[in-house]
Amino acid sequence: MKIVAFSDSHGDKESMKLLIEKIQPEMVLYLGDGIDDIRAIEKEYPQLRFEIVKGNCDAVEDAPSEKLISVDGFSFFLTHGDLYGDNLETGKIVEHVRNKGASLLLHGHTHMPTLWTANEITVMNPGSVLNLPGKCYPTCGLIETYNAHFVCKILLPINWIE
Repeated sequence: MKIVAFSDSHGDKESMKLLIEKIQPEMVLYLGDGIDDIRAIEKEYPQLRFEIVKGNCDAVEDAPSEKLISVDGFSFFLTHGDLYGDNLETGKIVEHVRNKGASLLLHGHTHMPTLWTANEITVMNPGSVLNLPGKCYPTCGLIETYNAHFVCKILLPINWIE
């Protein structure tokens, strides 16, 4: 299965739509801070499975701050990350996710893409999909599941927006 992970769109729906068209995923994960953006896109792609958590800039009550999902036999833990403060890029978050039974933690919040593994837990921050020409490149995550494993990549698509 091909999964795209977005976070921190802050109003940039066009970058996400462009990526969905180019990547052709079967699932979209959204990690907060632009929940209205992803909900609008969700209506345009009813054939895709969307899993959404809210971020600290999302003023909604009907979305969780974190969730555990099952994907092809794997457990993924989704959170925006603001609830964990300075512990986002430390072993403390790894133990929390391990206790939840997940093998992959996905978070946003920092706008900085990261991908690392500790104690058999993979931690991915897809960065921000927000395209700010001249200021930062948009990034997203790509996860592909196979029979016995999954592969995570951070995509730095300099050529997304022409």
